Amino acid sequence: MKRLSFACLFLLAVACQDGPHTAPLDLGDVDLPHGGDPGPAGPSKVGIHVVLGVGTSTVDDITVTKTFCSQYTRLAVQVERWPYEPKEYNQHVAAGMKVLLNLSWQASPSGAMTPFPTDMTAYASQLDALLGGITPPELVFVENEEINHSFHSGPISDYLNEVKTASPIVHAHGLKLANGGIYGQGLYVLVYRWLDKTYGRAVADEYGMREFTAAGLNNVRNVGANPTMEMQAANVQAVLDAAPYLDYINIHHYEVDNPNVTDPASLTVASPVVARIKEFIETTTGKPMISNEVSIRENDQPGLVTSFMKQFTDLQLPYVLWWDNVDGNQYKDSPLNEGVAPFTLRPNGVAFQAFVKQHGGVCP
Repeated sequence: MKRLSFACLFLLAVACQDGPHTAPLDLGDVDLPHGGDPGPAGPSKVGIHVVLGVGTSTVDDITVTKTFCSQYTRLAVQVERWPYEPKEYNQHVAAGMKVLLNLSWQASPSGAMTPFPTDMTAYASQLDALLGGITPPELVFVENEEINHSFHSGPISDYLNEVKTASPIVHAHGLKLANGGIYGQGLYVLVYRWLDKTYGRAVADEYGMREFTAAGLNNVRNVGANPTMEMQAANVQAVLDAAPYLDYINIHHYEVDNPNVTDPASLTVASPVVARIKEFIETTTGKPMISNEVSIRENDQPGLVTSFMKQFTDLQLPYVLWWDNVDGNQYKDSPLNEGVAPFTLRPNGVAFQAFVKQHGGVCP
């Protein structure tokens, strides 16, 4: 593919924005700013992102990641701030890690929402310079959890413009692109309704009873009954509609996911919903599903780790990364390690380590 100048990249990005254009751009033999075909499915690349306790360092992060035999991890850089030295990223790359990189427009202070960029000229210039100034990552994501109103302010249309602007620039740098991570009720509503339309109510209910309470399922069946639910579904659908600009559709998924399970700590077998989510996403978008954030909450049973992860690898998702959150743990996550030196693996962490070994992991 031709290496494009910034001027050409920006013209392509502008051409992707909503609104009228007086004439189509003459692209010649330049690749279109749309997501490509990542190729046939193969063994999943399994990794982990560790979030350790207060007082730990990037070196500690790398050490623990490698203790899990993982070559793959996830980090973020700030596009608006460029040029700066992304020390954490550089240290991971120097240590041989393959980084899945979130392209965040701005840093998100604790508890604060940040806007999506709206000046696409500035965004395109900053993004092109950043990607040209760092060692290429494994792949990149536009933002993190774009539908999360605790993280982002501004309408979803601003995010979609960000994706459309990023797409030709990211692809011109020879990288693959995914969204930040869709998840939760809005996604599950869409899956249920697609299953209902495609296979009928019995199949949809088999899925729905694992994702919704009885009252919630009634709202899903009756379109418009719950405005908040409909808004969440509409936002997820808007992201899915941007699939032509992406190479992968990225989801976040947690167990114990079933709201009808009264004792999450007792669960030993994962709820079999990932296959249905994948079928919906890949059938309706034509793009492979990946996940850069999966984890378990309120359950530290080693067997559940294996059962949960096996759903993803059996389906051959190209990438599956665990989110191991120790710092603060306000979300009731079930950490895989103790979080402080010597970072001893808990029994569920030993199970995850063994799983990574079985799926291409390289141990120190």
